[in-house]
Amino acid sequence: MDEARTVYNEQRSRLQAAGGHEGDSSLPEVGTEGYESGDGRSFSQWFQIGVALTLPLIIFGAIALALFVWMASK
Repeated sequence: MDEARTVYNEQRSRLQAAGGHEGDSSLPEVGTEGYESGDGRSFSQWFQIGVALTLPLIIFGAIALALFVWMASK
């Protein structure tokens, strides 16, 4: 990501230095806050969120597996 951002900034500088049209001078700035924000959450918080989101799937899978084993044993 950093390399792509660097290349973009270099090309953006070249376009602005070339003068070009007035529309070229309004190129957007590259910000890093979108890539590095993370909402200020730690790894343990993200882990808890992941467990909470996948818990229904885990429970459903365990019930389905138990039913399968129970049906297969009859």
